[in-house]
Amino acid sequence: MKNLLVNVLVFAVLISVSAGCSGKKGSSGKKNNIPQQIQKLQSASAVDRATKLPPLAVRLAEETKDIPGAKRVMEDAMKACAEIEAPADKCEGYSKVAECYGKLNEKSNAKRALKQAKEAIGQLPEGTDPETLISLYAKVAKAQASMNELQDAEETLMNALAEVEKIELPGSRIRPLSDVFTVFCEIKAAEGQKKTLEVIHKLVDEVEDKGLKSGYLARTAAIQFQTDLMEAGEKTFAEAEKYADEIESLGQRALAYCELVEVAISAKLKEVAARVLDKANKDGEKEMDDTLRTLAREKVADLKKKVN
Repeated sequence: MKNLLVNVLVFAVLISVSAGCSGKKGSSGKKNNIPQQIQKLQSASAVDRATKLPPLAVRLAEETKDIPGAKRVMEDAMKACAEIEAPADKCEGYSKVAECYGKLNEKSNAKRALKQAKEAIGQLPEGTDPETLISLYAKVAKAQASMNELQDAEETLMNALAEVEKIELPGSRIRPLSDVFTVFCEIKAAEGQKKTLEVIHKLVDEVEDKGLKSGYLARTAAIQFQTDLMEAGEKTFAEAEKYADEIESLGQRALAYCELVEVAISAKLKEVAARVLDKANKDGEKEMDDTLRTLAREKVADLKKKVN
């Protein structure tokens, strides 16, 4: 029961993070708020300035056409990177700067920042955990992709994928795998997607819990949908639903269905969402455990508002 609740919460966080990385603008991002957000960050930590100023610079250029202002913000972000001491944070900062310079078509500056990001990886202490290394590789790859250096990005991601096998606990592999798979999908690297899916399916085979199997595949489908790989996403979604169907506990099965409904809603698959939500509602109501039944009811009620 406790493991299930943790899994539901982790899934919600991963879906939220994936959605935030999809590049789609939210309704809260008003043009006149950009200078205020930039100003507010001036008193923030070097890491926050390095990672949060660059996306605002891109928005400043794209939404307000203030190119000189965007360049000044990017220069501030570069200076912030130089203030960072920890190699991992430094790599993250320079990677974000390089990525956004790439989006601004400032290739020479992007290359300069990317060089610093790679050097920071080389400065990581011996014994750095694979999860950290994989995350950093994925960030570097995103920067390379923004500069249209797709082959280099794929090579970087393959290096990240090789690190996954070093993670001992199967459950700890899904988040870094999701990071790598997201970038492979964003750059439409078919071979990389295929190899990452093979690793994900190997992970699914290693775990016995049908809820975890369904959850891992649901997260994978969410990434595919968010990167416009709809046909592949539908196939993965069907696999996830199949495992959800095999969960013995009615309440746990209902919650697994709710995870899938969240994915379908994000992908704007309303008919699929409604169909799976009906299954969640029926199974949840049959659950004998009061806690599970209440949790399922609450999730279903919340999702009904989003589907209708």
